[in-house]
Amino acid sequence: SSGINAEWPLRPGKKGIAFPTCICVNEIVCHFSPLRSDPIVTIKEGDLVKIELGVHIDGYAGVVAHSLVVGATAENPATGGLADAVLAAHHCSEAALRLIKAGNTNKQITETIQKITEAYNSSPLEGMLSYEIKRYQTEGATDKQIVLNPSEAQKKEIKNMEFAVHEVYAMDVFVTTGSGKMKESNVSTTVHKRSDEMYSLKMKASRAFFSDVCNRFTMMPFTLRAFEDEKKEKSTDCDSALIPLL
Repeated sequence: SSGINAEWPLRPGKKGIAFPTCICVNEIVCHFSPLRSDPIVTIKEGDLVKIELGVHIDGYAGVVAHSLVVGATAENPATGGLADAVLAAHHCSEAALRLIKAGNTNKQITETIQKITEAYNSSPLEGMLSYEIKRYQTEGATDKQIVLNPSEAQKKEIKNMEFAVHEVYAMDVFVTTGSGKMKESNVSTTVHKRSDEMYSLKMKASRAFFSDVCNRFTMMPFTLRAFEDEKKEKSTDCDSALIPLL
């Protein structure tokens, strides 16, 4: 946050984190942002690492992500299925960026991503959604969504739609050499964001925590690591009354 304010000191409005830095290794898909008190995860040569983060100026967010194979170079490139997945994801991203323009449809992107991943003997992750984003929202409350590999339920629910001029999308591309199906890990959730629900909290600690969230992060995602006493906030986060609010 301090870096953003230093870079754009005269730009009006709030500036800050639009998505906390997450570093996900190998089979972990996304949103792994461990606390300082969590066990250390050591990255080793040959690991596939995904890095994602976002910032905002006056509520307008820019979110970026990048994948890399640790230790891979031009002289020592990644090979096999690992290389196939990375190349497939790269070409899917490039294709999606070219297809998101006025008059094209979300269905075109889904079909194109399916063709590219098939060529690399890979699969897009089932059910992974990309959203139109709006001010103070990294997942806009809108029917305008792109799905990489629709589940049976999504085939009925996701509407075909056209892109329009001046719309903004956060395009997430995830490719795997597996079946494309995901399962929950046993890693604790540390990334949260506010919901649209509003009501009074009874616990003083919960009220203080939620007030801090509203003031510092508005509707943007945040990590518990951003709080000075993360263990205290982690216990506060367990307050059942807070669950509908986050």
